[in-house]
Amino acid sequence: MNAHAAGTVRATIGQASDFYRPRVHQSKVGEAWHIPSAETVTTRRFIEMVFEQIQRPARPQTLPKFMISMLGVFLPLLRAVKETLYQSERQWVVDHGKFARAFGSWPTPHEQAIGETLAWFRSKPTVTVAQS
Repeated sequence: MNAHAAGTVRATIGQASDFYRPRVHQSKVGEAWHIPSAETVTTRRFIEMVFEQIQRPARPQTLPKFMISMLGVFLPLLRAVKETLYQSERQWVVDHGKFARAFGSWPTPHEQAIGETLAWFRSKPTVTVAQS
């Protein structure tokens, strides 16, 4: 980004909303552009899509907000969940129109991305993912 600031190269940083793909362990990055993403679906629908691919019944459950707060004191992951609860408490849609106008748009459909991600995790000996 220093070369960009100096005018040597043109560069940008893109962010996907809740980005996931093969080879991705940590999926949050700094925000500059919202890059193209597949159609907007609810969290429940996304979970159903994953479980359809592993041919298991989806049984999503919710943890009450007060429990997330209490457990977040001891579990850093739940502390992070608490910080992003707004994403499930009210509707929000990320618009990648600015990126699409500048660079084009080619989002991977969820079904394909989920399948590729599950296949990648299944190829790793230390990661357990239900087999179909």
